[in-house]
Amino acid sequence: MESKLKIALCGGDARLLSAAALFAQNGYACSVWKGAPGDCGAAVRCHELRQAVEDVGAVILPVPAFTSAGRLTCTSGERTGIDAQTLFAALPPETKIYAGKVPELIRRIAGEYNLPLWDYAEQEEFSIRNAVPTAEAAIQIVMNRLPVTISGSKFVVIGYGRVGRALAQRLLALQGKVTVAARSKAARAAAESDGCRTVSVSDYLSAPLSALVCFNTVPAPIIHDECAAGADCRLFIDLASAPGGFREDARLILGDQLITALSLPGKYSPETAGEIIYKTVQGLLSEKGGAAS
Repeated sequence: MESKLKIALCGGDARLLSAAALFAQNGYACSVWKGAPGDCGAAVRCHELRQAVEDVGAVILPVPAFTSAGRLTCTSGERTGIDAQTLFAALPPETKIYAGKVPELIRRIAGEYNLPLWDYAEQEEFSIRNAVPTAEAAIQIVMNRLPVTISGSKFVVIGYGRVGRALAQRLLALQGKVTVAARSKAARAAAESDGCRTVSVSDYLSAPLSALVCFNTVPAPIIHDECAAGADCRLFIDLASAPGGFREDARLILGDQLITALSLPGKYSPETAGEIIYKTVQGLLSEKGGAAS
């Protein structure tokens, strides 16, 4: 009979606690270090890193795993997380690392310690599953911030990838009027088949449309000052990962009208987000030898 690897979940927020509970429920011996307060099932909560990672075969880190300063992402309000070198030096040899949105520098550091690393946020199934809670949370932000209904209101969605499409479909289901700005003809055709109006990104940037809210899902700073100044919108929500879709001059013009909305699944639906991490990493563990006889 196979016995599953002992795993440690380090850093993060309520998402990682939810994932820890699922790993424990499904037969993994697991420990939690520097997670948020809350239930983590049968997982052992540890106060010391070395206690948490003793004899582990795999370590699961949050998404994003590290801050821009190269330190482990930890729960808001806690002291700044440890740096990658300190974390990796504490791990047993050849420990498998599963982390989200890992910078190239961190990958190189893991390589220096001979630690195999997989970025679970790059897995297609993670992106597909994560699009739904991201879209729902974005709509919740609008409903919390503006005293109008989604029904009958106009929206612009820039980009029609997984998040853009999930968002547009839900806005349409709530009787919103959606225009999608997308670069490729194929993306615009998909948006039109879903019931959206469409425009090219270049046309939107030169002549922005009037709408209640403009959502950006493109992870590149394409929205410039002229577009920001000419756009007749009450709210702009940037859903794209760093560096985001708004240039600095545009950010200055928009001020409080712009919301940079990162890690929405963890903030609005941590149990679902934790389940997504669990399913994705569990699949990788199986593929990469997550069970040992």
